[in-house]
Amino acid sequence: MGTPCYKPADSYLLLVQVTASVLVQLLGKCRDAYSLMVLEKTFGKHQDTKLRLSVIESLTNFGALAGDPLIGELDDRDKQLSVRLACLEALGNSGYRPSVPVLSGLLDDAALGVKARSALRKITDADLGQNTIAWQQWWERQLSPARREVHSRP
Repeated sequence: MGTPCYKPADSYLLLVQVTASVLVQLLGKCRDAYSLMVLEKTFGKHQDTKLRLSVIESLTNFGALAGDPLIGELDDRDKQLSVRLACLEALGNSGYRPSVPVLSGLLDDAALGVKARSALRKITDADLGQNTIAWQQWWERQLSPARREVHSRP
């Protein structure tokens, strides 16, 4: 038979990683509530970068429903840059308008600012540059008086 390409332990790990990635892709194609829940839990529990990027890609199939877990990832500055950048791209593609305040808060971030601006443009069809205050004022104008109270509460 010859020498195996992988050691048994490596082969097992590779099998687990490939299986997880395939399952994540299938869940993304299902687009049902249960699949979304499983993807959110997977996203929250696993630290493997490749798997997390795969989950983000699958979450994009859920559109705005995937907004909250993606925003949660952006709030954690300890996360890998590649994962946070993928979240910004996914949010932009999702059209998730409640992400505007979070995205505008990232405009001054050297690593994330350009992607945050791109996501804001996709979501809002507006371009206010890298000006955080202008984006926050834009957001306030978009809110009805009733919604303004909800968003201003601590």
